[in-house]
Amino acid sequence: MERSTRLDELKPRLRPSIEELGELKRTYALGGDPREFAARREEAHREFSTTMDRLNTAFESFNDLRKDLDKVKLQVALGKMLSGRQFSKSAPKEFADSQYWDRYRQESADFIAEALKVQSDEMEAYKNALGQWERERASRRMLAAAALAALAALAAFLWLRRRAARAPATLFLTEPSAAPAEPPALSLLEAPGAVLGDNFRVEREIGRGGMGVVYEATDLSLGRRVAIKRMHESLTGSDKDLQRFLAEACSVAALRHPNIVQIYDNFRVGDRVYLVFELVDGRPLSALLGGRMRLPLQQIKEIVRQTGEALDHAHSHRVIHKDLKPANIMLASEGLVKIMDFGIAHQASLTVARSASSARAGTPPYMAPEQELGSVSRESDLFSLGVVLYEMLTGRLPFTGPNFLAQKQRRLAVPPSRLAPGLPLADQIIAKALAPEPRDRYHSGAELAAAVDALG
Repeated sequence: MERSTRLDELKPRLRPSIEELGELKRTYALGGDPREFAARREEAHREFSTTMDRLNTAFESFNDLRKDLDKVKLQVALGKMLSGRQFSKSAPKEFADSQYWDRYRQESADFIAEALKVQSDEMEAYKNALGQWERERASRRMLAAAALAALAALAAFLWLRRRAARAPATLFLTEPSAAPAEPPALSLLEAPGAVLGDNFRVEREIGRGGMGVVYEATDLSLGRRVAIKRMHESLTGSDKDLQRFLAEACSVAALRHPNIVQIYDNFRVGDRVYLVFELVDGRPLSALLGGRMRLPLQQIKEIVRQTGEALDHAHSHRVIHKDLKPANIMLASEGLVKIMDFGIAHQASLTVARSASSARAGTPPYMAPEQELGSVSRESDLFSLGVVLYEMLTGRLPFTGPNFLAQKQRRLAVPPSRLAPGLPLADQIIAKALAPEPRDRYHSGAELAAAVDALG
């Protein structure tokens, strides 16, 4: 049982990481800004994942050895049945110990499950603590704004009072001038017919989401229709956050590809930030998949091919999407696929939930395992495309949570051939696309598209 010794060696090595994650979880409960522990948290998750990978490998090896013991047990039982002899003390020692090793296997499996739960609990606690901190900060801002407004009102009242006291007692024959008009409401600034940035006439609102509000508008200087997205106010929380966001937008604006929604311009009106996009007539892929529908194979091939080409072009310019999902894949006219929000949604998420190498900036069902732990690469985008491929083939997501990271690391997705009979090769493609380690995945959109093209 030499391989079980490896398990015994690795379990104690994992305990410091387990204790550190537990301590972090308790620390979050004390309040304060959890982002202060970003570096410590990243190191704890890195150590945990490294040791857990080795522990899972050792556990699989132990299971293989345990199957060998079961074969010995079967051989002894057959010998008894055929010879009519009773079980003797000369039987292999491994057979005599089988119940012990069954208990040992269960204990090891329980240990791994408990360790993964500690990691999941820490991540959930961090997410909740970050949300609580953001709510408290927003509340403090509101209170500060209310206090400033009250002070301004008091100052205005005192000024008017002093002015009235100094004024001569004269009867005016004319009406007093009207009070200055209040600034127009934001809804009026963006109402149909209003002109933003001295060049873009608002036509209508076409969508709302976590990142902001989207309007259809007319570019008056070029006479073309565009989409204008007013970014959420949280993006202007600090100059540093705003500069990061605009730098990301400039990187994406440099991309020129038929399958990438182009960014034309950006401007500010007061403290509001606007991005001007190419207007796409179509609907997002999420609108098709919302009803848990499987798509026709030929359509799947086209979507994967064009999305892969967009990713490859962006990756060649060192731009990673970081939040690829059906809502960001637009299906335009004549079968054209357009990818939007390259890096933009991710940077917005980082601004709202600031954390160095944030593990939670993204959409959990589609995120690669390493992204949940704070690192991204082109293979991270290809993992997300693999999840979208699985969803198009089967009509359902491969990972449903709540512990997405553990499900991805342990390859718990149901093989697509069980849900979509007639596509046996899909299992191999999905297994490679959703491999936990980036080095084991497809390394380009063209490589994944070629594999999908061989289906059917």
